[in-house]
Amino acid sequence: MEDEASRLLQTLKRQTVPMACYSCRRRKVKCDGRLPCSYCARRSLECSYESTLPNETLQQAKKRRYHEIERRIEGLEQLHDILARGNEARAVEVLRRMRRGDNIELLLDYARAGAGVDGSSLEQSQHSRRLFLKSLVESTASLEETTNAARTVVTIDRLYLPSVEAYQTLQHSVLQLDHLDGFLSETNSQRATGASAQQRAEDKSSGPLYWVPAQPWLVAVSDEETSHLLSMFLAYTNVCWRFVEVQPFLQALRSKDLGSQYCSPFLVNAMMALAYLYADIANSGDDDPEGAPHQNIRFHEEALRLWTLAGPEPSITNIQGLSILAVEHILQGKDQQGLDLLSAACELNNTLHLPVRLAEWSREDLVMGLMIAGDAVDWNRAPEMADVLLEDLQYWIGYPFLDEPIPLQANFLFQQRCLFTRLLQQATTILTAHSLEADALSELVSASQALSAQLQEWYDAIPQEVFPITRAPPNIYDLHAQYHCVQAALYERSHMHLCALMQETEHDTEELAGSERARLRIHLRATALQHCYEGATVLRAFRKAHGLKCVSFVLLNHSVVGAFVCLNDMHTPPEGSTPRTGKGLESDQRTISALEEFFRIILATSGRWILSRGLAKMIYYTASKELRIELPASISDITEIMNNSSWHSSDLLQLSATFRPNWSMPYVRKDDDLGNYRMGDMLNDLMESSGHRDGAVEPRPSSSRVMAYDPVHD
Repeated sequence: MEDEASRLLQTLKRQTVPMACYSCRRRKVKCDGRLPCSYCARRSLECSYESTLPNETLQQAKKRRYHEIERRIEGLEQLHDILARGNEARAVEVLRRMRRGDNIELLLDYARAGAGVDGSSLEQSQHSRRLFLKSLVESTASLEETTNAARTVVTIDRLYLPSVEAYQTLQHSVLQLDHLDGFLSETNSQRATGASAQQRAEDKSSGPLYWVPAQPWLVAVSDEETSHLLSMFLAYTNVCWRFVEVQPFLQALRSKDLGSQYCSPFLVNAMMALAYLYADIANSGDDDPEGAPHQNIRFHEEALRLWTLAGPEPSITNIQGLSILAVEHILQGKDQQGLDLLSAACELNNTLHLPVRLAEWSREDLVMGLMIAGDAVDWNRAPEMADVLLEDLQYWIGYPFLDEPIPLQANFLFQQRCLFTRLLQQATTILTAHSLEADALSELVSASQALSAQLQEWYDAIPQEVFPITRAPPNIYDLHAQYHCVQAALYERSHMHLCALMQETEHDTEELAGSERARLRIHLRATALQHCYEGATVLRAFRKAHGLKCVSFVLLNHSVVGAFVCLNDMHTPPEGSTPRTGKGLESDQRTISALEEFFRIILATSGRWILSRGLAKMIYYTASKELRIELPASISDITEIMNNSSWHSSDLLQLSATFRPNWSMPYVRKDDDLGNYRMGDMLNDLMESSGHRDGAVEPRPSSSRVMAYDPVHD
């Protein structure tokens, strides 16, 4: 009985001696073990207990708790170091995650993961985001689809993006939105389950189209890299511009003969510099977050060094190399330097000594002589192009993205481009002309319409088989897009001249008076828009067939002119109607669709060409700040996303593109001299200003809710 009483007493003691709460232990008072205990409840104190795990004593719980606090303090000290002395971008990311609600454990996981990867996981994360956005904007997706996908990527915090290495499986493909969606889903599925990445299908490309040696033309470059980049150059850039004749060039390149007249180290380095502006980022090394556009510097600088050493020597390769470097400079936003190089090429072209045509000349010699001759020969004695550029059906392969051979009438298309270029030279003279005299303005309008009729006659004579009905070589899209670009520019310029002429009411003539004048204005704008719509259709066909990894400079030019014509239509309605600003009058949906297609090209090339970033910012700023029109949400949102993720504030500092006219400002400033409104000057003024031009009218609110965003200053 005594043993039983003792056992019950011990049980009772265990039940009546609970662990004291933190407040009672600190004050050394009796605790009843409740939650909250009566002592804390009466005094409105926080009541908490040291939790214990199964089979854990109170002393062990205290020790465990001590180590937990110690680790947390160490983690907080690490976060303090990151915010105080670490990488600024990484510190900003920690604060962003903190503000979105991440707990201390998630912040520590992020910080610890970033500490061992090149100093910052944020940089790696931003690199992955840039790579995904770059792949997205270069896909076949429409602007609306692109913007929607980009919104998802930047708004879902816990969305895992593919690793840098994973993009190597996509670099040689024409990307579609379904491909990227599946790619993203696969990556997140693997991260969620902890599974390792599966080996994706091997690159379908069998290798470069042309295997060529790197030495003795290049320094510290492999044969593989040289073959890859030159194959891309010959497949896309050269098929549109025809800088070099492929077979004579390849024969000289493979001969390794430094004395060859058709190949030189200067020419090859110039080709590599321009080709790198089209190369996939994965080819330029994972350690460079800026990608291929910055990797071309080594070839760019070597080409300039070789040109400096060579001096003004008139040779075929020097003329070709200077022409290629001129385009490379322009795409990098350096118009003045590009035009200087082009002027040097023209000067050499005029002084190049071409011997009298000899009977033993090969066909390659004849072709090269015809390509280079320019003003250096008497065209009355020159052979007809059809006699030299014989019709021979070739097959074009879009290396490295397409492996299906497509028939190409290269010589016929080049003949057509030469005919078109002669008309284009006249168009340039008309488009850049300016006069304050009413009679001169009227003559410019008449000359523009006469040239437009000549262009139409040439275009109507083009055979139907060289129209891009299905997938076609890129130079076919170029030819059609450039035609519609020039026509739209001529009609829009005539519209500007007519508006200026109408302001000089004292000089009005009967022909331009009253309703006839109004009808002419409507006709000019409607025709300009029609060419914009048809040009946008060409761009859409190219995008769907080839994607936007390799876009010709011609398509970019057309997109810029077309975008401004669309903006002008949204800003300047037909006579008698309300201005299309704010939410008053909806713009023609065709104009909106065309504008989105034009901006799609500018957006896709902005990842590689600094020029395109400046153009995108100029168009955005002109629309929102000067014209005060409401841009589609697809354009507003993607501009903000790209500016925050892929573009850099230093981009504008690298621009010297003073020769890019703003086709909308003449309507705002009532002065139709395009020379007064150049991109470089406009962006420089914006950079120097405090954020807004004095007296500028703030843009109206946008349905996209981002119109207050300023891509130039933000």
